[in-house]
Amino acid sequence: MRTSLVLFFIFISAPIAFAQLKFDKTTVELSATQNDNTVKGDFTFKNDGDYPITIKKLETSCSCTTAALDKKTYQPGESGTIKSEFTIGHHEGEVVEKFITVTTDDAKHETNQLTLRTNVPKLFDIERKFTYWKPGDAKTPKTVKIKVVAKDPIQLISAKPESDKLAAELKEISPGREYQVTITPADTSQALTQRIDITTNLNTDKKIIPLYLRIGEEYSDVLPTTQPVTK
Repeated sequence: MRTSLVLFFIFISAPIAFAQLKFDKTTVELSATQNDNTVKGDFTFKNDGDYPITIKKLETSCSCTTAALDKKTYQPGESGTIKSEFTIGHHEGEVVEKFITVTTDDAKHETNQLTLRTNVPKLFDIERKFTYWKPGDAKTPKTVKIKVVAKDPIQLISAKPESDKLAAELKEISPGREYQVTITPADTSQALTQRIDITTNLNTDKKIIPLYLRIGEEYSDVLPTTQPVTK
């Protein structure tokens, strides 16, 4: 019993370490639009202590995310903002989480982790990315359906084959909403993989939709995903 009381008094008298750098939010939620290449989020904070705090380093979880400060040292009571930017790239129809680690000279609480969470809308339903023929098959044309599921219509403009080893024809079924691509191989005697670029009227990184012709063994082009995506 005596030992328990001693431990109790040691516990309540021991100093408790609190971070001096107080963030208004450690998670910022953003929603991208179909025309966004990047999204930006701000993390505001305040030095809530009684001595200056210096932010020594900002580290992001990938090269697609940046974080910046106007200055490094903040006096007691002074506020600041970490400005972050996420490049969406080819993410689509997923919640993407990126992380920022803030390292300070505060001995009581050296690091803070911030989360930039972006909801990226789904733009297209594509029947399949790869269209297959077995070696020696007849050069029968095959079609791929593409539906625009974005909030606003998106125009598909052209289908450009990688080479003359195949032909591709784009047909509009419903303006801005439904399209069909007809793919025809020039020869099926040998194994081959070729790309078809479907050009859209978007001004983002998703301006091109890639489709593929493959002569050879068939495999699944559907990859399992887990949300939120953190890679």
